[in-house]
Amino acid sequence: MIENCTTLYPNDIVGRKVSEYSDQHSVPLPEDLVKYHEWVLRSQEHSHFTISLLEARMLSWMARMVNAKRVLEIGTFVGFSVATWANAVGKDGSVTGLEKSPEFAQMARDQLSRFGWNNAEVVTGDALHTLAGLEPPEPYDIIFIDAQKSGYPAYLKIILDRSQPGQANRLLRPGGLIIGDNALRCGLVADESDDNPATKTVPLHTINWDWNNIAFLDEFNKMMHGHPHPVLYERLIKRHQTSSERQQEGQAKGYGRVLEADLARGETRLSALATEAAGEQREDLSPARHRWHAASDIDNPWDGEASTKEQGSELWREFLRERFIRGGDEDFDYAKVDGNEELDVVLRRDEEDRWFDDEEPSWVGDRDAAGETGVQDF
Repeated sequence: MIENCTTLYPNDIVGRKVSEYSDQHSVPLPEDLVKYHEWVLRSQEHSHFTISLLEARMLSWMARMVNAKRVLEIGTFVGFSVATWANAVGKDGSVTGLEKSPEFAQMARDQLSRFGWNNAEVVTGDALHTLAGLEPPEPYDIIFIDAQKSGYPAYLKIILDRSQPGQANRLLRPGGLIIGDNALRCGLVADESDDNPATKTVPLHTINWDWNNIAFLDEFNKMMHGHPHPVLYERLIKRHQTSSERQQEGQAKGYGRVLEADLARGETRLSALATEAAGEQREDLSPARHRWHAASDIDNPWDGEASTKEQGSELWREFLRERFIRGGDEDFDYAKVDGNEELDVVLRRDEEDRWFDDEEPSWVGDRDAAGETGVQDF
């Protein structure tokens, strides 16, 4: 076996059979979605623009994995993928599709209405303009890019620029997903030589084919790779633990795999918080913070790599101090807590309860005295 080499299937025949098998053994789509897809294949000359039923199932699964309720799609065509998202987020969710072609956009609206997907809307216009002008009341959980490939880097830049911590009308929530369709383009981003049969087939089946689009996809992939946000606790703590230590930690916390997944998602959200603006002055309350800054030029010490278990633990504690003690979480409104007098009452009541819990009970007077009532003096 060659290291780092993945051969999916030996030929197209096997690949098609595997796809059919996967389709048969995946959670089925609603009948209305299947009919919608059949309408696209039957009525549209360029039906290959739309996603497949198998991909629709995969996107639905991804939406459920992150409990998505708000989805933005760039490149809607005639609306089947929007309907897929609308089904995945449920009636209490919402989907916005951006489509440049007025003709395709109107077809999408008509079919979405026909099949009853009332939690979706389609906005007409060049996505480079409509995307920049969006002001969602809440950030999206997923942004799906399936438009002109030359625009992928520009779309991604707008999304990243407009998804900063504390930003009003940010596009993507912390820990949200950005999904780029056709990002590998039949392997052409990795191999444009004659060894790749797609060099001959893809241009023949693509309208207005331009080899420069492969360069744009490559740039998009590099941009995605250049903005990694690994789970912070995993990077600083768990990577230095032995398997037995991780098992003991899980048993001590008393949670199962489902809750652990929820915790991981929470950690992903924390790790996705952007670093402070360059040059911003922050109160330095910890010698450890100064020590780690001295060894690195990065804005936040925990964004660097921890070479030892001890260093990882200290960076993790520093991260918690910054977010929860110094109030450095820019996505949290501390005023709601600091100015809430009801919480002060709760604190006082908790203090009183602890005092009573710690007080040792004693009997009034001599316990053996006649007429003892049993009343205890606290």
